[in-house]
Amino acid sequence: MVNLDIDVLDFNLKVLELMGFHVDSRLDQGGFGEVYRGSSGRSMRAYKLPAVPKANLSIKKRVEKFALNNAHLKREFEAYVRTFNVRGVPSSASIFEATVRPFDLPLYIIDRPFIVGTSLDRADNGKPKTLSHEEFQYVQEIIGNCHLSGICCLDIAARNIIVSSRHKPVLIDFGTAVFREESGINFEEDRDLDFRALRSLSYSRYSSV
Repeated sequence: MVNLDIDVLDFNLKVLELMGFHVDSRLDQGGFGEVYRGSSGRSMRAYKLPAVPKANLSIKKRVEKFALNNAHLKREFEAYVRTFNVRGVPSSASIFEATVRPFDLPLYIIDRPFIVGTSLDRADNGKPKTLSHEEFQYVQEIIGNCHLSGICCLDIAARNIIVSSRHKPVLIDFGTAVFREESGINFEEDRDLDFRALRSLSYSRYSSV
């Protein structure tokens, strides 16, 4: 574990630089994390940190929000571990942990392969793309195999489906995933929610689920 002498409420890619990552550019910010593109040797990587809470919140609320975002990142990494053999989900993900001051909170950074492509909501020259029948069936298969691995995604959305340069969809962002063995959940109901979310997207006419 690395100790970082940096304010948890005001960090950015400086954290990645302090951790020794080579960063090329920032990709996006949304949900629970901020994503940056980088490289490790000849491999292109995507680095995800917990999103920085908005400055108009109180310090207490910002710290609480940061801790929540961080917990979702840890959950996302666990999902990547469980879906290691699922085609259509990023493999070879790693997680790095640091402690940041002044609140001595843990900080998690996910390091996963960079997917060359565009999210489904921007894949057609910045506009939403309609998947072909074959692509749609492929996404259904990815979700089904996640379920077989004991995971419900619970965030099936166009922004979380990457249309890769090889024209194969890739599913990312498992920060709100639930695991079969967790108490207080109904896995079958959550499974249905995943497929219902898939049917609600613009290419739902292809669905046979």
